[in-house]
Amino acid sequence: MNIGDLVKWTKAEHAYHLACGAGSLHSHRRCGIVLDRNPYRVFVLWTNGDFLAQSPGTIVAINEDW
Repeated sequence: MNIGDLVKWTKAEHAYHLACGAGSLHSHRRCGIVLDRNPYRVFVLWTNGDFLAQSPGTIVAINEDW
């Protein structure tokens, strides 16, 4: 994953948030853009304006298969 890539949650992360009752986040965090990264975290600006540090294993590039 590189800076500028469009990303979404993995299937596992998507299911985790549904199971935890955070279903409202799914409509707001369907897509994000990678703004920065380091070896441990990827910094994503989500479509709802949230800027979060994500683990690289929790997101995938949109053009990759689910």
